[in-house]
Amino acid sequence: CRWLLDNRYLALREAKRAGCALRDVRRLRAGNDGIILSALCRDMINVCSGSLTEASILEYLNGFQSVSPLPQNELYLLPAVLLVQLTAALADVCRRLESTAEPENLDEEFAALFGSVRLISELDMHSLLERADTVEKTLSADPAGIYPRMDEQSRAEYRARLSKLARREGLEEHVFAKKLIEKSRAANGLERHVGIHLFSAPNEKKLASAYISANILITLFLTLLCGFLSRSAVAAALLLLPLSELTKVMLDYIILLCVPPRRLPRLELDGGIPDEGRTVCVISALITDEDSGKHFAALLEEFYLANRDCGKNLLMGILADLREAKTETVPEDKAIIAAAKRAINALNQKYGGGFYLFTRERTLDEGRGKYSGFERKRGALLELAKLLLDRESALHVTGDRDFLAATKYIITLDSDTRIYPGAAGELIAAMLHPLNRAKIDPKRRVVVSGYGVIQPRITTELASAAATDFSLIFSGGGGSDPYGTVCGELYMDAFDCGGFAGKGIIDAHAL
Repeated sequence: CRWLLDNRYLALREAKRAGCALRDVRRLRAGNDGIILSALCRDMINVCSGSLTEASILEYLNGFQSVSPLPQNELYLLPAVLLVQLTAALADVCRRLESTAEPENLDEEFAALFGSVRLISELDMHSLLERADTVEKTLSADPAGIYPRMDEQSRAEYRARLSKLARREGLEEHVFAKKLIEKSRAANGLERHVGIHLFSAPNEKKLASAYISANILITLFLTLLCGFLSRSAVAAALLLLPLSELTKVMLDYIILLCVPPRRLPRLELDGGIPDEGRTVCVISALITDEDSGKHFAALLEEFYLANRDCGKNLLMGILADLREAKTETVPEDKAIIAAAKRAINALNQKYGGGFYLFTRERTLDEGRGKYSGFERKRGALLELAKLLLDRESALHVTGDRDFLAATKYIITLDSDTRIYPGAAGELIAAMLHPLNRAKIDPKRRVVVSGYGVIQPRITTELASAAATDFSLIFSGGGGSDPYGTVCGELYMDAFDCGGFAGKGIIDAHAL
């Protein structure tokens, strides 16, 4: 049979793919006809005479879901189970092929089944299943209107969380989803978002206290044990610091094994960054000569082009300081700043605006007896935040100052940092999500929920990673896509707070 000769590879490939998807499945519901999901797929194939289409799959699923909604873990396994059942149907036709004298009579069945296998392999099944998902439809009625605007992976994480909570409550998922929507409708403000009721923030104080207590107790135990075994108080005292470091490394390793990386939910910014997410991306740099401004302006242009899908609400700027000097000004300053201004003005003329140069005067560092930009990067960022909030600032602006007035976020980079395509949009999309928005206690002047700063994964460039033996050992994994996986930060994942390495996105008001 020509159909079998031409398409055997397709059936084998897709059967293998389905097997990989089902390999780790532990339990599926069963009925009188065996596994419910398998029976559903067999019946769908029979009803359609083996010739599936996107419309027929969706129509059949919607009918089934209206009577007996599938739980999340079963619904999203449907493509794999469907491929298994199509393979079984092909095997059945092959058995009949061996016993028939007229193989051409089976051509129609082979054509239909192989066409269905090809359809499943090429179709965006995840999108189709979302349209048939009762939980997805219910959550899309989010009173805050946030859930439908989220990206695909964030919506999947919401559904997974809902599934877990529904099992804990002993309710069907679609019933639990309706209860959450009703609860959200009764709330006010951002609490109308269904995610507020799905995810509870970890109690950082209790977790941090437990971590510190474990560090102290284990260190003391090991120190006393060593002192007892050596019968020397001096040896115990000398071992205190090494054992405390060993204990911390051990606890951190255990936490890394037990706590998976957490991906922050984010919005889908298909139409670019909205006005409420206007952001200025700045390179914090020293401009030391007339070529410095041109160099950093070229970097800004590169970053702008790499993230041009963000639209007009992603602004680019050089947050520039002059190098340290013995006096407040030096003769070269005017020429250096003028060259940087010309480079920025050229970019604004070329792209119709959106580029800035921020400069400030040197101030006296009394401890060193020299003049420099106050507190360098930290000081410059504070002045920029004041400028964005329309407060008195030490910064001088080259560019459209009025357009800065509604800017909410700052993406800060170092002079040797690169931002890859789409990265700026991902950071802003995360900051705009209600679960991540910084809520500030006005009395304590601290962020009590959400995040004032989000730091992305930072990696060494592939060229730099192999530059020296040292960098080869300590730069981490390389490859063609070193930033394509979720990467956790120990204290962020465990305690919901962590350190900041100076590269990331900052809420200007929170700063």
